[in-house]
Amino acid sequence: MGIPHLKRHLEPYATRIDLDNRAVVIDGPALAYHILFLCRRTASRNSPFELPSYRLLGETVISWLDELLACGVFVSTIIFDGYLPEAKTEERKQRLLRLSKGLGNYFASHPTGVPSGRTGRSQNVVLFPGPFALNSGGSLPIPAFLVPAVIEALKKSGSYGNLTRVVPGEADSFCALHVRSHGGVVLTSDSDLLVHDLGQNGSVAFFSDLELKVDSGDQVVVAAEYLPAHICTRLSIAPGKGIRALAFELSIPLSLTFEQSLERSKRGTSLGAHPMEYEKFIRQYLLPEVVEHEFLSPPALDLDPRISEHILEVIVLSSRPPRATSGDQSSEDGIEGASMYLPFLLDSPSRTSAWEASRSVRQAAYGLLQILMDRPIRKVIEFRRLQSPSGGTHLQLPQLSSLDSDCLDIIESISRIREITAQPDIQWVMFSVYQDISLSIAQGKTRPLSIQVLQMEAKGTLDTTSWEFVHFLAQVQGTLYSLRMLQQIMDFVFNQADQNMSKPFADLRSYLSKIPPLDEFPLLENFAPLLQHIHQAGCLSAFAAAFQFPDDVAAQMMRALHFEERKRQKATKKPQPVPNGRLSNNPFDLLRPG
Repeated sequence: MGIPHLKRHLEPYATRIDLDNRAVVIDGPALAYHILFLCRRTASRNSPFELPSYRLLGETVISWLDELLACGVFVSTIIFDGYLPEAKTEERKQRLLRLSKGLGNYFASHPTGVPSGRTGRSQNVVLFPGPFALNSGGSLPIPAFLVPAVIEALKKSGSYGNLTRVVPGEADSFCALHVRSHGGVVLTSDSDLLVHDLGQNGSVAFFSDLELKVDSGDQVVVAAEYLPAHICTRLSIAPGKGIRALAFELSIPLSLTFEQSLERSKRGTSLGAHPMEYEKFIRQYLLPEVVEHEFLSPPALDLDPRISEHILEVIVLSSRPPRATSGDQSSEDGIEGASMYLPFLLDSPSRTSAWEASRSVRQAAYGLLQILMDRPIRKVIEFRRLQSPSGGTHLQLPQLSSLDSDCLDIIESISRIREITAQPDIQWVMFSVYQDISLSIAQGKTRPLSIQVLQMEAKGTLDTTSWEFVHFLAQVQGTLYSLRMLQQIMDFVFNQADQNMSKPFADLRSYLSKIPPLDEFPLLENFAPLLQHIHQAGCLSAFAAAFQFPDDVAAQMMRALHFEERKRQKATKKPQPVPNGRLSNNPFDLLRPG
């Protein structure tokens, strides 16, 4: 986000310092994107095969922080968004529209498949490359689970787990509150931090300015420090509202120089002309929207940010008076309007969103929150790919009375798959295949994508750059993350509910404890061997026998099994001896008796 050109205009008033013995508060989302930048510096920005793995992102963030500590920097806390206010809705939709358009353009540029990447690319990451210019990052979407993967790595760490917080508001407002109360430097990439009230001793430094230097034989981290109180003195503006007024002037699309904008801010030109707009502008910095509720004891937000956002939005909506019904003024009306901004998957724009295959899992997840509410939750609006600001997929939620049945359905399908194979990585892929087939049957489709891809693998014709392969991988990733959503919401409900949970709820919660962490999610580079392993282990035939699929779907599976059996026979067939140790060029020699 950020204020246009604010950082650039204030650069002459920043002071170059080293961060030795300084306390820093780290803007978590900005940290995640900085780590992504470091991991992608030498990678192709056009091939999804060269996107960094979640394991590399996690290892890099720990190494980067370790280097920071080794240089004498004290990390006070690392803060991530856990709730974004309603005022950000339009901005989030516009960003999702840009991502969707970018994916469409990428697909149009590569209609036959995605570009392959360099194999064996070095995983060595330069942690402090020196000051750099920010760039757009190329045409590819970022790794879908970037931020939760970084959080997961931090929380697993003995050094940083207790310092990492997902807060019931925006990260930047909590960062500002911390340095206003305790002093210190906020490390961020967002110039919005300069507009917040940081107190007399709070300051800001940007990831893009950090540099590693040697001073008297010791390594130190050097940064450009922006101290708003000092900058206000240098610019002769009032500390109370000077930078906020300047930022407001810069946010108005006028072709003015910095000096002109500064002079207008001193005179209060735009403040006087647009008082309502100014009040709306500064409200996000003076009175940030924070959710306060009895549910929100510190352990309660041990959640991925987007899952936390959804839960807190439901809590906010539940606290509002219900709409009056036509019959009376009772509270029969349910909770509506809750949204979920799903991570943006790399899938094929020519197909329905890869999230669609696992929608039933998420419907159960959203529905479970009704256990804590005094009113039913009618529906949730999911934002995946978006074609217009009014878009979004409306999901009707199950009634509270049917949740046990939904849990039992998921348990039954997982149990059958566990009987097929004891290998967890294959189990969850096969669960995704089951979800894909079930949705295809429900929609009247006769050729599930998962079976098509498994057929190609069995025939030996699988193209790992094809959009079919890329889309099926996105479906598997979406299913795994949907199960993660279900797991985290179940844990939240379990920790908050007063009554004992039902047996189906408790059993499913136990099943979901085996979901792989994000750094073990399948990726483009390792998904094909996983599909090959499914065939080698004979899982497909057992899978076909375990579930009663319609005849047309079963026939497709049989064809895949036929290809699989032919490939296995070909691989195990012993070569015939060649007479005299030489291969004849005459084909009729094969007819002669040995």
